[in-house]
Amino acid sequence: MAMTNLQRDTLTKTLEVLTKDLDVSPAIIHLISKGILNENDRDNIIAKVTERDKVVEFVTTIKKRGTKAYPIFIEYLKNCRGSEHLAEELDKKLRELETEGTKQIKRWERFETKFHSFKCTHETISSYQDIPEKINILLIGKTGSGKSATGNTIIGSSCFKAACSSQSVTGTIASEVIEEKGINITVIDTPGLFDTAKCNENVTIQNEDLMLEIAKTMISFNTGIHLFLLVCSSTVRFTKEEQETIGAIEKILGKEFYSNCVVILTNARAQFGGYEMESLQDYVNREIETGGKFAELLAQVKENIIAVENCFDDDFLREKQREKFLCCLAQVIEANKGCVYSNELFEAAHKRVEQQEIERKKRLRKEMK
Repeated sequence: MAMTNLQRDTLTKTLEVLTKDLDVSPAIIHLISKGILNENDRDNIIAKVTERDKVVEFVTTIKKRGTKAYPIFIEYLKNCRGSEHLAEELDKKLRELETEGTKQIKRWERFETKFHSFKCTHETISSYQDIPEKINILLIGKTGSGKSATGNTIIGSSCFKAACSSQSVTGTIASEVIEEKGINITVIDTPGLFDTAKCNENVTIQNEDLMLEIAKTMISFNTGIHLFLLVCSSTVRFTKEEQETIGAIEKILGKEFYSNCVVILTNARAQFGGYEMESLQDYVNREIETGGKFAELLAQVKENIIAVENCFDDDFLREKQREKFLCCLAQVIEANKGCVYSNELFEAAHKRVEQQEIERKKRLRKEMK
């Protein structure tokens, strides 16, 4: 059984004091006698040139030696004359990290309650039995909505270029594949609709042309699209631009795409994160009561809506949110019984694409005259 993350973090955080004060040779002998280290480990550690490097190698090695390694090392320090203060330092740091960990968990629990409007039946994506082993997720949204950053949140690293701007930083359609607990997830990022750097009096035409390119890309994924993530900013009201963006999507893909659509609200911390701020569920209820275009959108997606904070600066919060995000997406896929936007729907989309291409060519010829 592996050493706990808390124990490993404690060793990492106290490495500086260990490299200054730990006499590594007798520590190696003791841990060999307890079956934690072996002769090869000793040779690898002793082969290091400086005493500091030897201690670093020693700590790196015992981190890989299971749950017994840490308490045996602490016991050695407590009973070794001149090393008692090191045991005290490690105990102190462990308690600090435990306290901080408790605070982080409580902080996440508060965010989790406020960011999500439906409960997941499982805590990890691998626990969902009725979802495919390969999942395709396509991101669509207005420029500046946080679409690429949302893709990075799903992936867990900065693969897609993202920036807070009214001009699209995603120039072409891009995709990344990750393996998450045995499930292959392809995340497809697309250029932002309603790009102010490109928009002119023919905004509708520009959006539809871009959706044509996106539709062509979708057709190349012969296993279909399991989820469309329609990304909007939670801090910006649902404007005419958002309505026109959705109109362009509907025109090319048809309303059938809503069956596989989840609305993602970015900037969640700014909108829902404060103690006195409303939760996502309160927000959804208020929008439905008020009526209007956003309420219509929520009805179309069966209230499948998730709030996401793409700018957490804490690794723990980022990973907890990512786990929850993936579970929410798996929940929707399972509820859809694995149905994808494909087969007959793809054929219908392809016909729409062809018809739109014909109309566009006619339009271009007319403009050239």
